[in-house]
Amino acid sequence: MMSELWLSKIKPNDMVIVQHRSRETIGTVAKITPTGIIKLTDGSQFTSGGRERGVDVWGVRWLHELTDGKRAEFEHRDLANWVSKIDWSKCSTDQLRRIKAITEEGRGDG
Repeated sequence: MMSELWLSKIKPNDMVIVQHRSRETIGTVAKITPTGIIKLTDGSQFTSGGRERGVDVWGVRWLHELTDGKRAEFEHRDLANWVSKIDWSKCSTDQLRRIKAITEEGRGDG
């Protein structure tokens, strides 16, 4: 069973991972009630054990700790997604050459 020690230390404005099946998003803690209910800024509520309240077992979401490693994974995914949506036809040939050089440097192909 996963360690829930981190859950006992969270506070408002902390960022957490919200997992629903294989999908993960980042949420922000809005409030912790006196009874231990964790409320996120999107209005969702979780038990002190990290399980979403009021949802059947098939739709339940869980809270997980947002570690530095996971934060880096999210940033990488978001940047890759952003780059995939660029309209490269609007770039000049010189800009595309510089982008190519940067990406080849990053891959070690250059």
